[in-house]
Amino acid sequence: MRAIPGMWIQDRFSWKGNCFSMPERAVLPKPIQQPHPPMRVTVTSAGTELDAAERGPGCLGVATASLSEQERRTKRYHQRIQQSNPVGVVNDQVATLNFMYCHDDLQIGAKRGMSFLGMFGMLNLHLLFTREANPTTGYPSLGGWAAPRSSKGGGNPGAAYGVPDGMCIGDPSAIIEAIKRWESRGARSSTSRIPSGAPFGWRNCVSNAAVACARADYSSLR
Repeated sequence: MRAIPGMWIQDRFSWKGNCFSMPERAVLPKPIQQPHPPMRVTVTSAGTELDAAERGPGCLGVATASLSEQERRTKRYHQRIQQSNPVGVVNDQVATLNFMYCHDDLQIGAKRGMSFLGMFGMLNLHLLFTREANPTTGYPSLGGWAAPRSSKGGGNPGAAYGVPDGMCIGDPSAIIEAIKRWESRGARSSTSRIPSGAPFGWRNCVSNAAVACARADYSSLR
């Protein structure tokens, strides 16, 4: 994370480290974009966001976390990045991972979306064997998957159908509310997994998701 921006912004660059070394040379081509393209660190296990903050890149979440946990991580990230010593340009943006299923009917959207969420969790359990080769305590669950628990209230439109707080599952209004709640916790972009396959009617999901985005009036989350 320190070598790459150095290659971008210095006319001639050299590096000596534990993982690789290179003599001084011109690294070409250079980015046309100025300042250089923003960098992000993917974050799965808690604490990696602090490693990102120390180096200056943005935080790209690739594991689901509850709203309260995301808020806690985002605050720690922004506190730490104020003290960073980056080589290149600081990118203090936080992105989250979500799951999306949108239907005109809240109940149908919640039922299908939760089915999709459950199927993903089941398939992700196939990652269990990787721990035998690479044992680690860095992940919150054995399969690297821990869905947020369902919420009974607090403004969650899908709570009555078991939809976890902040999950983009339900009707367009529920999707908009979930996105706004993430934005209020400091997220500035979001990547959503959308189901594919006949059981979920993904074409309708994408169409209704587009409707939700068109109706939304949020200032900074994309």
